[in-house]
Amino acid sequence: MPKHAALQDASGKPERSIYATNYDHDTLRSTSTQTRSSHSLSPSDDKPAVPSDTTQEMPAPSFFKLFSLLTFRQLLLIAFPAIILSLASGCLAPFMTYVIGQVFDAFARYSGQPANSTRNSTLLNSINLSALELIGLGVGSFLLSFVTSWMWIQVGERVTLRLRSNVYAALANKPMAWYDIRLDADKSGSAGLMTQFSKETDEVREAASLACGNILQHLTTVIACLVLAFLRSPILTLVILATLPALMLIQVASQIFSAGLLKREEEQLGEASTVIDRSITGISTVKGYNAAKWEEGNLAHVLNLWKKTITGLGALWGLTSGLSEFASLAMFVQAFWFGGKMVADGKVKAGDVMAIFWACLIAMSNLQMLTPQLMVITRGRFALGSLMALAHDSSPPSQKNKVVPTYFHGELNLHKVSFAYPSRPTERVLRRTSLYLPACETTFIVGESGSGKSTVAQLLLGMYTPTSGSVTADRHSVHHLDSAWLRRNICCLSQTGVVFEMSLHDNIAMGVVGMGKDPKEVTRKEVKNVCVAALLDNFVRELPNGYDTKLGPNGTTLSGGQIQRLEIARALLRDPPVLILDEATSALDITTRLLVFQAIRKRRRNRTTVVITHDLTQIDGQDFVYFMKHGHVAEQGFRRDLEQNSGDFRRLLRSQPTQAEFTSITPGASPAPAASTNLGDTLGGMGQMLSTGIGRHPSTRAAQRRSPTLPMGSWRQDTTELRKSIAHRRSFYTSNDSRATLVPPLRHAPTTGSLDEKVQAADQEATQAAFAASAAATASRRGHRPDVRKQWTPAEISAAEKTSIHDESPNTSRLSFPAIVRSVYSGLPHKILLFFALLISLGSGAMTPVFSFFLSRLMFEVSIGTPSLSNLNLFGGITLAMAALDGFLLMAKFFLFEVIGITWVTRVQKQGYHRVLLQEKAWFDDPSHGASILTQRLVKDPEDARDLPALLGRMLVVVAMFCVGLIWALTLGWQLTLAGCAIIPVFVAVLAVQARFAQIMQLKSKAAKEVVATTFYETISNIRAVRSMGLDGVLQESFDHAARRAYRRGVKSGSLEGVAFGTTNGLIYLAEALLFYVGAVLLTNGTYTYLQMIQTLNLVIFSVTVGSQMLGFMNGLAKAVEGAAALLAFASLPDDGHETAGTLKPKNMDSIGFHSVQFRYPLRPEDAVFRGLDLYIPGGQHVAIVGASGCGKSTITALLQRLYQPSRGIVSIGGQDISMFDIEYLRHCVTVVSQKQHCFEGTIRDNIAYGNPTLTDTELRFAAEQAHVHEFISQLPNGYRTQLGEHGTQLSGGQAQRVQIARALSRPSEVLVLDECTSALDSTTQDAVCKSIRHARVGRTTIWITHKLAVMQGCDRIVVLDGGRVVEEGTYDDLMMSKGTFMKLASGGEWA
Repeated sequence: MPKHAALQDASGKPERSIYATNYDHDTLRSTSTQTRSSHSLSPSDDKPAVPSDTTQEMPAPSFFKLFSLLTFRQLLLIAFPAIILSLASGCLAPFMTYVIGQVFDAFARYSGQPANSTRNSTLLNSINLSALELIGLGVGSFLLSFVTSWMWIQVGERVTLRLRSNVYAALANKPMAWYDIRLDADKSGSAGLMTQFSKETDEVREAASLACGNILQHLTTVIACLVLAFLRSPILTLVILATLPALMLIQVASQIFSAGLLKREEEQLGEASTVIDRSITGISTVKGYNAAKWEEGNLAHVLNLWKKTITGLGALWGLTSGLSEFASLAMFVQAFWFGGKMVADGKVKAGDVMAIFWACLIAMSNLQMLTPQLMVITRGRFALGSLMALAHDSSPPSQKNKVVPTYFHGELNLHKVSFAYPSRPTERVLRRTSLYLPACETTFIVGESGSGKSTVAQLLLGMYTPTSGSVTADRHSVHHLDSAWLRRNICCLSQTGVVFEMSLHDNIAMGVVGMGKDPKEVTRKEVKNVCVAALLDNFVRELPNGYDTKLGPNGTTLSGGQIQRLEIARALLRDPPVLILDEATSALDITTRLLVFQAIRKRRRNRTTVVITHDLTQIDGQDFVYFMKHGHVAEQGFRRDLEQNSGDFRRLLRSQPTQAEFTSITPGASPAPAASTNLGDTLGGMGQMLSTGIGRHPSTRAAQRRSPTLPMGSWRQDTTELRKSIAHRRSFYTSNDSRATLVPPLRHAPTTGSLDEKVQAADQEATQAAFAASAAATASRRGHRPDVRKQWTPAEISAAEKTSIHDESPNTSRLSFPAIVRSVYSGLPHKILLFFALLISLGSGAMTPVFSFFLSRLMFEVSIGTPSLSNLNLFGGITLAMAALDGFLLMAKFFLFEVIGITWVTRVQKQGYHRVLLQEKAWFDDPSHGASILTQRLVKDPEDARDLPALLGRMLVVVAMFCVGLIWALTLGWQLTLAGCAIIPVFVAVLAVQARFAQIMQLKSKAAKEVVATTFYETISNIRAVRSMGLDGVLQESFDHAARRAYRRGVKSGSLEGVAFGTTNGLIYLAEALLFYVGAVLLTNGTYTYLQMIQTLNLVIFSVTVGSQMLGFMNGLAKAVEGAAALLAFASLPDDGHETAGTLKPKNMDSIGFHSVQFRYPLRPEDAVFRGLDLYIPGGQHVAIVGASGCGKSTITALLQRLYQPSRGIVSIGGQDISMFDIEYLRHCVTVVSQKQHCFEGTIRDNIAYGNPTLTDTELRFAAEQAHVHEFISQLPNGYRTQLGEHGTQLSGGQAQRVQIARALSRPSEVLVLDECTSALDSTTQDAVCKSIRHARVGRTTIWITHKLAVMQGCDRIVVLDGGRVVEEGTYDDLMMSKGTFMKLASGGEWA
């Protein structure tokens, strides 16, 4: 006997002790059905649980926090040596000042001695020694720079790897309340989190790698240079460093003012990601409701705010750079004016002044180079703080001391539970609800839409904590159980399934992850067995690659019913102790639902199963049922008892006629054949589908343990049990007097009768006898199907692929660097700004050789030992003016290029987004165009690309410096200049190699990071389904694998960057050694004067040094070029395709025709959906289109809206080819309610008025009333202003469907297509909605795509699809009388 009965019986079975709890079960269930009145609530229950603010303050960013993620071993073996090497590298430049001091002392002695051979040999010997020292420094610099940069990149990549894993794990384990509150509060959905995660982990990586090493090296150089300078002359050093406090003040102010702007930028990028993600995810809705312009306006608004923020940052950092430059260059005046005076007074030597000057110059230069590194560190520190706050914000309770039971019976209890969702704390969903779900039994929970059924499932899964009351599993509070253990043992299939971008086999095999197994160990036989049970095997076998067929993102290549059956197969493979089915078969037709559910019953024998449903056909008389209403249990009891009372359950039941009445058809019609005595004939091949049998498990299952699963083919051994089950069910539904009196026999009224009367009398389960007869006929029909699917020849597939979506994929390799530069120029709205920026860049570049010329004159005055104060004042003043001008030019250049970059990027972003939305639906079906990938490329790539104009400006500055400096040097002394130019080929070769490999490594690194971000997005966006199925582990493993791959890519890229960095630093020392030696030779030969040599030397050294800076930003340039190429590829997508074709706006939009239409989905060109479809629907008719799952019903709606184009044939409305229609006009006239629920973030009002901005409040309310959702909305605290959360997660499935119906009814369209839009509604609400649609059909052509018999009976005509064609059409009565395909399907044949 079932435990439900045992609880009411005094038999005293020993099993009861296992299920005993600390409260009286007799109060939970009673033998006779009781209608419960609304519970009286205590005052404490009336107070909703208002969640505290879970948002914590961002941790104070610290430089040392960047290394907190490294292990002790990594700190010891990698970070600590990197720090030591950075300090050593920082000491090389100060030692160079010592060498340069020796050089200029030698030159000073040479100029002060009379000309003779001894003087020449002394100078050459001194210069030779100094040159050898510089060569040694060059070799040491190369080795130190290479090793140091490689080790720091290792540090950065390891920090990022650990950070990615920690943040992902933290977010994946956040309580659901966090997702409900945080995402809505920040206006940042899964896409926003993905963008934040991707952007900030990159910023942390950059800060923890070379930026840290550079800062340590620069600071070491500064300190060492200042120490050397102080040792030579403390007074002169202090005078030179008088501008240091001003530099520090500038940097501190910059850090303070930039913090708020950086935070604002992060929020705006997250909001932009959310806008793009929601439009790409719901692209069918966006197109169908002509909402593309509205979405473009939303993105444009966010991008304009981002542009304003970046402009502010550009102004701030431009001012910082300009003032820092001026302060640094002003040091030269102080150095030589005061140093010259001290030399004249005999207080210091000329060599000391030059050494101190070079030491201070190097110190100040390194301080100046700290500015961009500090910007990187600042971004990284704040990014780390933000990610740490994200990870620790409302962290889940520790799993320590959590209970991990050694055995789980499967008993579940809710005792006086009250609950309100954290996002709507004042609206209680459950009110003192008590349910007892015994182990090893199947229990049903039914009720109205929005009554709290799905909330019960989420509480049982431990996703939320109730406001009051308790939720227990085997007497353990769910709150105290280990979350991993809970997910392994309790599994839930929700109304919407999750499909991953992998093969069908792998999708199903992921089910075992919840049990701690490896999906790779699942065999094909195991997968096929569960697919057979879920009626999915036949569909899979017809796929070109069978079980190895790769599925698109979010299952775009599957129908709603196929997705649900895939989910069921996954759950059957896992076979958890407790399985909760939350409307898991709502997209299936009645026959498939019953067959699949019978398979579930058989395989779930002696396992706890909870079924949440609106469909009463699945419930047997001995099944226990809870009926929920307004958040509490209104009725409970066995079905056979509930039917005899006049309660809510009976009223719900009366709206769903019995299958016995359905099979009576009409007077004169032959009844459905009785059950066959031959089981093989009876099931007609269904035994192969249901490999484990379909028998109903006996009522005594409470005392049994789980039965072993039947192997393939052993279903025939269970025929006796099956026959008994069929006989029992048939006699129960046809002979039970109490049941027979509930609903009068169905009388098939004319099809033009009242729809609300018809929908009151249909859609109940078929008898097993009807299954048997029609299934046998179906098997026969299968064997003689005229148009079976066939494999295409390679030539046919190749021809189809020529027109596939892949030809339109953005391909960044198509754009060369010059083409990208031309695109940047042509895309600038204000080219005058670019003209000024280029002029300023040329001026800024020319300042360096000019400055070096005057500097060389100052150096000459000091080095001769008897400086002229008038000359010092003159050239010092000129140098100061040059410093001021250079600072101004740098500030203007920085600001203008930031403005140009952000203006260009936002403009191209808008163009690219516009072009993306213009693409056909097929383009979005391509896995490479998934929502996560497109969001990254439209948000992350523009952020990289906006640096391109600034980098091009820097290149122009370098070129100007290089060219002006070398030309000037050639005019002064061509011999020394040519000697310096001998190093240029080496620089060019290194530059070319680095540019080539940097581009390749950047592409690979970007691809690896995109995989990381996509995996992150898949988890966060499907977090409910992931937890319901216990898929956390496999997704964590998949994420870790992607993160490790990105780490390896980064390390390889770091090796290349280390070589380039070391070469750059080493060549500078070699260049100086060569130039000093050649200069000394030319001086001793009398070719150059001392002044000429000094001037030429300075120009060449400055030019070569500046030229080496090109290597410094090659990696940044490669990153910017790649981002720009990807962005421009979107902006260059075709805008003259089918989405823009057509101009007609005919007034006659009534009749609909499909004329010899052939169609294949571009992703499956070998699988024909339509093979010459001919269909005509007169204007004003109410037509139902029915057929097997996957037969092309939903494809008809897509073709009507021109989301896809037929391969051949014509689709017409009003007798005219719709390909000639204006696309917006067509979609305005054809409104579709899709079977896939898609509500957007925003208010309920925004969702109903979506794509209809002129909708008034009165019209909106009227549409909501027609959809019977107004009453629910009015009860919400904020009414129509209530936020729905990401993808409408704050609504139940039925509520979301009614909001979508209201959206459709608010549009004055001539054609209304309803694609399974009531699958999540209870029968009462469905009846009311259908009645409203009947009134709304006046003047409209209405098409119902449905599996609901009630809806079919209320239509003027029914069209049956099979094999890609219309096989039958007519009225309901005519089709039943003809005993053709429709009758076979409706009577229990093969809907699926």
